[in-house]
Order: sequence, then C-alpha cells, then structure tokens
Amino acid sequence: MNKTSFIAGIVGLTGLLSMATPVQAGLFDKAKQRFNNVIQNAQPRRDNRKDRKEDFKENLRENIASRPAFVRALKRIKTSVVNGVLTAITGTTLTVESNGKSYTVLTGTFDTCTTRIKRFYWGTSDLSEYTVGDKLNIYGTWQDEGKTTIEACVIRDRSIQKRFGVFVGEVLSLTNTGWVMKPVGVKRSNQTITVTGSTKFTNRREQAITQADIKVGHRVKVKGMWNRVNNTVTEVTKVKDYSLPARVTGTVTPTPTPTPVVTATPTATPVVTATPTVTPTATPTPASP
Repeated sequence: MNKTSFIAGIVGLTGLLSMATPVQAGLFDKAKQRFNNVIQNAQPRRDNRKDRKEDFKENLRENIASRPAFVRALKRIKTSVVNGVLTAITGTTLTVESNGKSYTVLTGTFDTCTTRIKRFYWGTSDLSEYTVGDKLNIYGTWQDEGKTTIEACVIRDRSIQKRFGVFVGEVLSLTNTGWVMKPVGVKRSNQTITVTGSTKFTNRREQAITQADIKVGHRVKVKGMWNRVNNTVTEVTKVKDYSLPARVTGTVTPTPTPTPVVTATPTATPVVTATPTVTPTATPTPASP
C-alpha cells in the first residue's frame, strides 16, 4: 500500500465516524422520546389512583363525622324503625306511608334525642332537600300507644344520593355553567358539572387558569357535591385540568450529515531520460619499420 492510498483510507474512515455521531444522537433522542411518552401515559393512571384515594378519604371523613353520632343516639334509647315513602311535608312535620299505613313523623328536640337529617351516604342534610316521593328510613320513639306518631332521632333519605367527593373525567361538551364529562376509571353515566364564581381552577402544575381554558377533550378533576340520581356535580370548589399545559409530543428525526468525498490528487511520475554515453573508438597505429 503506497502513501497516497493510506491517506485516502484514513480520510474516508474519519468521514464514516463523523456520520455515526448524529445517528447515535438520533437513536438516543428517539429512546428519550419513547421514555417521555411512557411517563406521560403513566401519569394519568397515577393521578387516577391518587384521585380514588382522595375520594375514599373524603367518604371516610364524612362517615366518621356522621355515623358515631347516629350510633350514640340509637344506643341511648330504645328506637323503632319505619321505612316508608314521604307523602307530605308540613313545616317540620313529615307524613310517611308504609305498608298501606300513614305515619306522622315529628322532628326537633325531644327528651330522648334531637333529630338528625341525613342523606343516603350519611352526609348531613336538611328538610329543604326532601321531596314528596322520597324513600325514608326513620329511627325514633313512638309518641302514642297506637304507634302512628314517631319522634324522629335520625331520618335518612335514601333518595338523596349525594356526597361530597372527587371525580375525574374527560370533557365531552361545554355549557354556560360548566361542562359534561365522561368519568374515567369508574362505570358511571356522563356527569353534568356546574361551577360558580368561587370555583378555583388550576392546571396540573397547580398554576391558576380560568373556566375559559377548559376545552373539549381535556381531562379534568372536579371536587364537589355529586348527585347519583341526577348525575350532576354541583357546589364545585376546585377543578384541576390535567391537559394543561399542553404536553409536547412528536418523533425526533436526526439531521443527516453529508459524507465527505475524498478525491486523490494525482502525483506526476518523473520521466527519466537517459544521457547517451560516447564510447571511444580505438584506431590502430601502424608500426614503424
């Protein structure tokens, strides 16, 4: 191998190595993008588990706040139970029908207890939420021997299936007062969300946003009063939009680097010109006599 060929080989190898660098960088960028996509896809699942945990804690706090008082009230007295349908409301007095018989239900403060008004999920309620036709569980003491009038210690409205909790879903459509969303992670019907001027809006980074930033297709978390019968969430205190700020997606394409072309410079081959050599010719000299 002559010197010219060796130099040409070195230059060509250097060009190939220079091409490998951006290719390797491109592969690294692709791997990094795939990793980021995996992280972003995993984030909603983590958020959903976190939301369910928060929802469970909220329900537990509500139950803890309600049931001990209910149990204590029943332990202090010998209670009777009436399960029936609300047929009339007159001030603080209810009329309930059960098994074809009408009962008068008194509410207020009595010698044995003070009436507690509850919803289906044991959240605190009041008679203003009650509607004729609601199904009630009444725990109390009879006021008369005929057992037609009962002093209620606890009234539970099984038709008011409301509870304060956290709900996550995808926005399907927008309304003047909120939006309709499809729940995520649970089997429920679409929920109608109603927000107010006091509702706090944030993105997933806890930065403040407004209601106008909520768009169709966004994934949001809503904290408010859920009505299971009407499929509504009202009294919303906080909304978090997990779709904001927008996540960067796409495929990274490496920029190709041109391959240098090595052109060998021809070297002039010296031409050797032979110089003729004069060969002397010997001339014989005649001998003297």
